[in-house]
Amino acid sequence: MYSEFIDAILTSELRTKSSDHKVLDVGCGSGQYVFALSQKGYDAFGTDVEFKPGAHLERLIQEGKLKKIEAVSRKDITETNANYLWPFEDSSFDSVASRAVVEHVKNMDEFVAENRRVIRANGYSIHYFPSMYSLIEPHVGVPLGGFITSRSYFRLCCNMGLCYKKYKGSSLKAHNYVKEFTEYRKVSEIIKAFESGGFEYYGNYTNYLLKYYKKGKYSFIGKSKFLLWLFRLFRSNIVVFKACITNKK
Repeated sequence: MYSEFIDAILTSELRTKSSDHKVLDVGCGSGQYVFALSQKGYDAFGTDVEFKPGAHLERLIQEGKLKKIEAVSRKDITETNANYLWPFEDSSFDSVASRAVVEHVKNMDEFVAENRRVIRANGYSIHYFPSMYSLIEPHVGVPLGGFITSRSYFRLCCNMGLCYKKYKGSSLKAHNYVKEFTEYRKVSEIIKAFESGGFEYYGNYTNYLLKYYKKGKYSFIGKSKFLLWLFRLFRSNIVVFKACITNKK
């Protein structure tokens, strides 16, 4: 689904051609979407602080398609806000994309700066992430757990089983995960951060997610401004930014 709507946004909305478009998947995990985008004709690369096991992982690493952010670990970033650089040259990509990454970013200014550094002028930055107000927090399953983060609330929910199975009766584990590894922001705050870092806000393209989610089962939501607004508020967003010609703030 991710590779499909990224491809659709790039080709339909941004008028690019996959055959000459170089794209970086930030927070690529196992590299499955790097492989999928490559299959669609893109010159696709990926980077992450930690890789996850996957069918194409070793092959992509050997081909130089996946490169690890070596300077820091995930713990370093979240605990010390350590400086980090993506392992790619300046102005080397036409687009940067991410899936379920922005809500984990503690060092937003550095994240935006690295986006801008590796993207060519007039290139695009595309990010798909859950809303702060998601009805079900997507990592631990606690209702509104990205917004209501008190320990007592998590204890109540986890004791009642209002969470993913692995966290039932383990509220401290669920609460610690959200506190340590997520950093939910309002969409307006994310837009402001990118605009301050050399981008212009290009638009919200969440309707493309709905077009491909569950094979288009919920595409009707994207056709209603009100339903789409509700989905963006209580579920997910796809936002697109365009790199300014100069990097002046």
